[in-house]
Amino acid sequence: TAPTLTFGQSPATPGASLMSSSGARMSGTLTTGVAPCTPPSSGYYWTCPKNEGNIFLMDMQGDPDKRIIRLNQPTADRFDRGTVITLMFTEAGTRVEHSGYIELKSGADFVSVPFSSITLMADTGGTWKEVSRNNYDASGTHTGSVAICFPPTSGYYWTCPKNEGNIFFLDMQGGTDQTIIRLNQPTADRFDYGTVITMMFTDAGTRVRHSGYIKLKNSADFVSVPFSSITLMADTGGTWIEMSRNN
Repeated sequence: TAPTLTFGQSPATPGASLMSSSGARMSGTLTTGVAPCTPPSSGYYWTCPKNEGNIFLMDMQGDPDKRIIRLNQPTADRFDRGTVITLMFTEAGTRVEHSGYIELKSGADFVSVPFSSITLMADTGGTWKEVSRNNYDASGTHTGSVAICFPPTSGYYWTCPKNEGNIFFLDMQGGTDQTIIRLNQPTADRFDYGTVITMMFTDAGTRVRHSGYIKLKNSADFVSVPFSSITLMADTGGTWIEMSRNN
């Protein structure tokens, strides 16, 4: 059969010809599903809803002091090999443990901090491999200190606190319809060349605009959705280059 990919509300209509080679290119926004993932009634084997998305908001139900040792263990709930998912945490203290079921970088457990995340790829037999993380590492070394970044009093030039971290929680102060055109423009506030920062958004509607100051992939503006993020690298002259986005 001919595989099809459908956008919008129209039903899929298979074509007459088969795909003859691998690889594809798309134009437009690709949005992955976001779903809550709740703790098991007991134990450390968690099951996130398989068919509801790739980004999971980890709902600790008031108690973040929990452990995750295995993920989607039942055969019927396992994700296909190569599926990439991200677990998003709003609170500190939840531990994802390194094991034969979840293989983490350098064998280091992931311990959540506020607005942190870990990205995993499904392997065979219901196992997972770490792709990336956004938190403190298990030794206590700062791999990404978390700080708050506030809007400017006017305009679109934002300044996040240079010496307080690499991960910034964007506090919109109740007005999510904001635009970011330039970041840390004053010379004294500029990050060193090569510094990587991540901006975390809890609400929808904030736009990071592509420009000569912030160069975004395919010149496509970033528009936040709940619990989304964009990662940028500092270039010369107070400019930035996008590394990745999750929205």
